[in-house]
Amino acid sequence: MPALTQLDLSWTDIGIEGATALAKNKTLMELEFNACDLDNNEVKALAKSHSIKKLILWANNIGEEGAIALANNPVLTELNIGGSSLAIGSKDIQALAHNLVSIFTC
Repeated sequence: MPALTQLDLSWTDIGIEGATALAKNKTLMELEFNACDLDNNEVKALAKSHSIKKLILWANNIGEEGAIALANNPVLTELNIGGSSLAIGSKDIQALAHNLVSIFTC
């Protein structure tokens, strides 16, 4: 689907291969992965996207490596990492805040 701009894959195990493939898509602008058990490697793969502006990663396992990868993505403007098993410190949140317009955590 070359015109696909939004995709919700909540409660799906996409694995590193799926995350890498989605990051290479040039039309996706919004992805939602609620309760997918995403880890740092999958989040780092998604962070390589050049088109995704909004990521909803509710209830996943995002740590410092994943947070830094997301913070270094110049395209990403909205991120929801609420409900996640976060191992993210205040420095990571500051790094995320540098590039993002909206960050949702809890």
